[in-house]
Amino acid sequence: MEIDQPIFRSVQQALHFSFLMETLPVTRRSAMSQIYAQGGNRVWDEPREPSTIHFGGLSELDVRGQCAMVRGAVIDHLLLAERHAVHARYATQSTQADGVRAMRDAALPLMSCQSDVPTLEMAWLVFGCGSQTDGITTRSLADDCGMSQSSIVRDIIKIRRVHQTLMSAALDKLTELFRKDGLIER
Repeated sequence: MEIDQPIFRSVQQALHFSFLMETLPVTRRSAMSQIYAQGGNRVWDEPREPSTIHFGGLSELDVRGQCAMVRGAVIDHLLLAERHAVHARYATQSTQADGVRAMRDAALPLMSCQSDVPTLEMAWLVFGCGSQTDGITTRSLADDCGMSQSSIVRDIIKIRRVHQTLMSAALDKLTELFRKDGLIER
């Protein structure tokens, strides 16, 4: 199979879509079929500009294969810490949880709070959404650690900075690889 045009506009888009695709079941009338039929737009979205994901000539199975290759590149071409940074941001379920814990562990030597559960909750405030962060506040974390709320906020910023550093290195490596393979725009 030869790709005549890049599928994705950026590495971030490739990662987001590829990890999302991993969560969808492979069935005849799946959400994947609906997404594919809409050219990458979710069917429940309001009409808008055409998708920036180019499936041109790819079957649903080919799209799934490209997404699996993107996820595989994360595993095969990144250092473990960089891989965890990608997983914390884009993966789901246990893979994301492992990434979140690794980002917390990488930032832990820099943090004021050293308690296991509160520092992990801080990391979930950075990477989680919805129910993953329900009930977690900087005030409750400050109470749990016996620290000021501003110290907790500084610790959260340290987690973000460690992640940004690792994510930047990961994106640089993946950009070079994906451009070479024609998966993203040059």
